[in-house]
Amino acid sequence: MTLADALLADVIANPADDTPRLVYADWLDENGHESRAEFIRVQIEMWRRRAGPAGLVSEDSPWLANDAAYQFMRRREWELLDAALRDLPRAFRAAVPYGAAFSDHLSFRRGFVASVTLPCAGWLAHGPALVRAAPLEEVRLSDAAMIESRDGRAPARFAAAFLRDFLAPSWWPQAFHPTAEAAWAALSAACLARARAAG
Repeated sequence: MTLADALLADVIANPADDTPRLVYADWLDENGHESRAEFIRVQIEMWRRRAGPAGLVSEDSPWLANDAAYQFMRRREWELLDAALRDLPRAFRAAVPYGAAFSDHLSFRRGFVASVTLPCAGWLAHGPALVRAAPLEEVRLSDAAMIESRDGRAPARFAAAFLRDFLAPSWWPQAFHPTAEAAWAALSAACLARARAAG
């Protein structure tokens, strides 16, 4: 295992801690990847500014709209995004459908891919490699069908028979959840846990 691999493994093993991310950014700086390093630092600082006294605030909040430093960082983030996309691990390049824009399938948080949107077959094929390549926090299955009542009063559930062979028996694809958001969160958590166990 190279030093870069060990530093990335530390980021993945400690997803809530910014210190391994900043150490990795230092290594990138020292090894000719200054733009990628800056992207990590900018996103971490943006995340810290969003974490106000009342919890995480929306990027579009008036509080941040009046924060000149935050707005500068937001512009800089977009300028640096190409460097982050160029340095994507191979696992992500293989997982994103051919010809699709990476930005339609991946979201970065605090400098690393945190969310991925893929069809179920793509997650089944690539999930274990993706959780070894980045500190993923969320999976969205683009072809998972959710069933919920039109009036929103009935709990949400997934018609996800295609996931039965992949997910742990303790998670029921047909389980009811109080809201659609809770159902997506449960599916995401189950997919991540299963991929980590398989990896």
